[in-house]
Amino acid sequence: MKAVLDKIIITDLLTRTLIGINAHERTDRQEVFFTVTLEVFSRAENKDQIDSVVNYKEVADKVVALAESASFFLLETLAEDVSAMILRDFQVKSVLLRLDKPRALPFTRSVAIEINRCL
Repeated sequence: MKAVLDKIIITDLLTRTLIGINAHERTDRQEVFFTVTLEVFSRAENKDQIDSVVNYKEVADKVVALAESASFFLLETLAEDVSAMILRDFQVKSVLLRLDKPRALPFTRSVAIEINRCL
């Protein structure tokens, strides 16, 4: 029987972190929005039991804690650190992260990066 994969998607999770290379970015926290897509093996047979699934509140809490407890020069570094933490701490097959940094450039809503990491 083939493995069945499900997705958990956390959209626009707001964090405030020190991120960037410019002087003001090193002292003023900025908003970074995360969209986190987790690919997990289905556990449909364990219906309605939180301990049988990836707890998305715990994922969100750990993403916020990591992002807000450190400083980063690059969105790419933050994304790599978060994806490594998720793959290490949760039973997921892969993680797709999109990080949006609002107002990073003039005349834009945001600048975003996206990475996909697997076990």
